Amino acid sequence: MSTDLLPIELSLLEPSLTALGYDAIAKVIPTILAEVNETSSGRVYKQDIKAFVHWLHDAEIAIKQISRVDLQNYRKYLHEQGKSNITINRMFSVVRVVIAELVNNGTIATSPLDKKFKPLKTNDETTHVALNDKQAKQLLEAIDTSTIKGKRDYAMVSIMLRSGLRREEVQKLNIGNIKMKQGHHVIDIEDGKGGQPATVKMPPDVWCYVNEYVQALQEKHPRRDARLEAPLFISLRKGDHPSLRPDNTGKLVEQRIDIKAIETVVKALGNAIGVPGLTPHGLRATAITLWMEHDATLEQTQYAARHKDPRTTERYRKRKLNLDNNAVDKLSFLAREEDRAGVSSWDAWEKALKE
Repeated sequence: MSTDLLPIELSLLEPSLTALGYDAIAKVIPTILAEVNETSSGRVYKQDIKAFVHWLHDAEIAIKQISRVDLQNYRKYLHEQGKSNITINRMFSVVRVVIAELVNNGTIATSPLDKKFKPLKTNDETTHVALNDKQAKQLLEAIDTSTIKGKRDYAMVSIMLRSGLRREEVQKLNIGNIKMKQGHHVIDIEDGKGGQPATVKMPPDVWCYVNEYVQALQEKHPRRDARLEAPLFISLRKGDHPSLRPDNTGKLVEQRIDIKAIETVVKALGNAIGVPGLTPHGLRATAITLWMEHDATLEQTQYAARHKDPRTTERYRKRKLNLDNNAVDKLSFLAREEDRAGVSSWDAWEKALKE
């Protein structure tokens, strides 16, 4: 199937589905998206629906004829396309929702996805790259902070790397979301994952980086829109000039940075330090990993990461095997006294034994 048959612009997806004879799927999209709180999730749903219809069209399968074998073949096709098991499971969760809606409205008599059609097995860890201490420092050092754009990027990356914010949360930040609470700088997230608000602590040095960016921008290009509801991180053109757009009154104001622009910044920095494929979510995985490697408890990390289930936090944690700070070391008091005589610490004892 030619990719021209379905538009790149996802807002045009529904009429295009109708034109191709898949109007039954087009009709359930609004119902499906009504249950999705986040813009990013809605975009992923549409992308996965588009991929599914591409395959149905190529395989010449009508909606009412979808069988369990067809869906098994679709999963095999995705695997042949190089999709990971995690991605295939996500795409199939969207297919399940679509089919459930088609059953509900009577388009399909029964669902071909029975209980035996289980998700593929996946690794317990996320697929995102997590930087180590040295790489995290190199990443920040790779940013040229002599420009306004560099100061903006340093502040954005620091927020993701130090406070663990998601890409969408950084993009949605407004000027008024940076506050003081209980004597600490915090970030008020109005619309986090699942539409949930949250308060996240911001290290004082990260607040300074944000302030440096804001001050540099204000000195060179005074804000046209300085309301608390105005975007914190804005799009910048060549020469550090703000990109402008008309607001609802027709006044030209600063344009909020684009989601893809944040991804591009992080990817370029990853390439600069020899870590290709680094993503904004990789910075979140880095934050979670480094928090625990620097002795934050699982409970503290879970709370800071805003995970409902500690098992989710564990999935993000990379480098679980730490021989320098291992649970086995906690029982060193059971060693014989004569073996530990004259040795100040467990580490010193280990070193002495090696010598």
